[in-house]
Amino acid sequence: MLADKLPSREMILAELEYRATHRIESFYPETGPLRRDLYRKHMDFFEAGARHNERLFLGGNRVGKSEGVGAYECVLHLTGKYPAWWRGRRFGHPVAVWAAGKDAKTTRDILQLALLGSGPQFGTGMMPADLILGTTPKPGVPEGVETIYVRHISGGRSEVQLKSFDSGVESFYGTKKHVVWIDEECEPGIYSEVLMRTLSTVPGEPNGIVLATLTPLWGMTALVRDFLEAPKDGPKYFTQCTWDQAPHLSPATREELWKSIPSYQRDARTRGIPQLGSGAIYKFADEDILVTPFPIPDFWPRCYGLDVGWNKTAAIWGARNPETGVIYLYSEYYRGQAEPQIHVEAIKQHGPWIPGVIDPAARGRQPHRLCSQAKTALGALFWIGCLFSYPTVVTARAPIIPVQNERLCLFLFALLLGSLRTGTHGHARHVRRERAIHHLVNDAAFAPAASHIAERHMFSLLVQGLLVGSPHV
Repeated sequence: MLADKLPSREMILAELEYRATHRIESFYPETGPLRRDLYRKHMDFFEAGARHNERLFLGGNRVGKSEGVGAYECVLHLTGKYPAWWRGRRFGHPVAVWAAGKDAKTTRDILQLALLGSGPQFGTGMMPADLILGTTPKPGVPEGVETIYVRHISGGRSEVQLKSFDSGVESFYGTKKHVVWIDEECEPGIYSEVLMRTLSTVPGEPNGIVLATLTPLWGMTALVRDFLEAPKDGPKYFTQCTWDQAPHLSPATREELWKSIPSYQRDARTRGIPQLGSGAIYKFADEDILVTPFPIPDFWPRCYGLDVGWNKTAAIWGARNPETGVIYLYSEYYRGQAEPQIHVEAIKQHGPWIPGVIDPAARGRQPHRLCSQAKTALGALFWIGCLFSYPTVVTARAPIIPVQNERLCLFLFALLLGSLRTGTHGHARHVRRERAIHHLVNDAAFAPAASHIAERHMFSLLVQGLLVGSPHV
């Protein structure tokens, strides 16, 4: 009879219990709508672990960074139970792991939940329940866990310690770790300390690995930039994952989430592109100010702003539509460690008749602030008549001046952008890049030392040569 072939209630309950406590086995199947070949970015990230000791997974929200990438790989290393398709890094012995988040609460609510599931009976997270040997509580954090002990396939014991960035860099001092998982962004000092913990001091023993999973809401920070600009054959690797590359997000879900995200955060939250976000100063998206390149009429006033230095000399060219008052940034120059004449010739190629502006203080910098090469470059540029300058209260460092609140900060940049009436040609790629790295820290405007073009951006837009004309135009 058919009833004799059906599983019993007890068998069904046992199967449901097994699936709930062995969730890792349901990830990345061979077939089906969530089969692993549809998760190309996730697979590339895992595979890169065999060649790179430091990896960064930049992803939009809900693409599976914490659970499907960070927690998944950590559990494989902790248990030693790698799937047959795994082509990434392998450890043949029990491992010591750190998993770190922003603060103790988010570490509990995100990392701990992804690894263990909900308490007090842990085992419904990525870690199989029958491999959890025990846990220790996190002091001062209700229902928080500090250490998880895991049964390794070899018969030994692995362990993972849950940590948080807000405890300071000192809390990351310690012994060697085989794996460190960083979820969301940490300070450069903490990352450096984490990296030190994975370095081997035993000849012939390979270094450990660092996994970073984050949504780049703080823009092009030092940590993100180090990965994006690293040589491809070096120890660093990164990949970016968009909503379209996460099959578990249905079109309806993506559309609903899209509507709830401010336009200036969409690139970061949906595509993993380091731009703007919660710490943004410029609260609008690139597409709000970018225009398709077009021929600039000869009668439009033009000007450029310049910053000189041996490490980087940068210039940005702008033109103003006299009828609408819209200022367009249409070209740029960006080069370091070159002789003055090289800069001169490059600038003159944009049009020797176009006047330039520079912070008047640059001519009087102290020797320790401006090397002799830069002094020579500045002198050469003035000598050929490329530059003029006006006394002004807005110095070259205006985008980075401390302010007391975000309202004032945004007011300054509203001036910069002409009340959002500024257009930027797609050719000005360094302007776009450095606009992304300016952000707010404790309600103050901040930009890393790598910023050059963006500083000239504000100055060049405020110069009298474009706003009220100049004797050279």
